[in-house]
Amino acid sequence: MQYHEALVPSLIGALSGYACSLVLTDAGAKPIWTIPAVDSLRAVDLLWAAGAGVGGAIVAIAFTYLVIGLRRLFKLGPGVVRPVVGGLALATLALWSPYALTFGEQQTQFVLQHKLAVSALVVAFLAKLLGSSVIVASGWPGGFIIPLFFMGATLGELTHHGFLDARSGVVVAAFMVAANVGVTKTLLGSTLVVTEMGGIRLLPTSLLAAIVAMLLTSSVGLIESQRERTPMDPTESEDDE
Repeated sequence: MQYHEALVPSLIGALSGYACSLVLTDAGAKPIWTIPAVDSLRAVDLLWAAGAGVGGAIVAIAFTYLVIGLRRLFKLGPGVVRPVVGGLALATLALWSPYALTFGEQQTQFVLQHKLAVSALVVAFLAKLLGSSVIVASGWPGGFIIPLFFMGATLGELTHHGFLDARSGVVVAAFMVAANVGVTKTLLGSTLVVTEMGGIRLLPTSLLAAIVAMLLTSSVGLIESQRERTPMDPTESEDDE
């Protein structure tokens, strides 16, 4: 199966975009977030990563069906009214917690840098889950990749709070990858993005979490443009062409 026919153009596009970013902006090559690094992995870290994969899959499933349910609800009204209702719902959530607002880039770094209380992390997770679902379902412009990373980061910090043996870097990276893979199905891309910030040592645990989440959410889909690869008819061969 010649996946290079899609992989090579993707790599060229990624490198082109990266080069333009370096030339046209002063952002540099530093990652926008700092995930706690680990010196070495332990056997128990693989278990924590697998558990994070299950947790991330649950988040992905909850987000997917919440968006689908809200879309059906919004469709009950006229199309021009949906963004207004979505905005009012988002404003109401923001009165409860500011974590419902924005796509979460700076908020993610704040969660990773500061030792937040358990209650604050729970509220932050729920606010972002509900806020992002409302945004996507009501037709506002914006995505859900960074919000899913944010949700994963909060769950990783919560896990570290409850179990000191669960090292922050391991579980944060694993939850971030798993939550995103469960929705986007970008197994390798999500893993590489997160481990580039946390260090290459987190690659095995993050990849394990991604695979677990991928397997558990294989029948759950939110992105309509995604299609399964069409299997080749075993009765056909190149010689028949």
